[in-house]
Amino acid sequence: MSEKFSDTKVGEVLGAASGLSKSAMNELWEAAKANQTRLRSCLGPHDFSRDLTPDRKIGKKWACLKCDGEIDDANRIWYQRGLDHGATARSTSSVC
Repeated sequence: MSEKFSDTKVGEVLGAASGLSKSAMNELWEAAKANQTRLRSCLGPHDFSRDLTPDRKIGKKWACLKCDGEIDDANRIWYQRGLDHGATARSTSSVC
């Protein structure tokens, strides 16, 4: 996935639809890839408690205190729910 958006038809279509230049699309693409690298390399569990958008109620973004990876509010809620379910399953399991 090292190609740039400007080298693909997808980049042209997204650029045209969004009104962003190819260089802006490439910057967004590179930032997204770097964020995924941070998230995947985190030793975890993530701690998404740093609020990157304290002035917002909708469209919030959060950063992990351990890896600095960023996610949106919906993903943060589902991630936490998964941790909670995992903890509950471990504590109620009769299998060692």
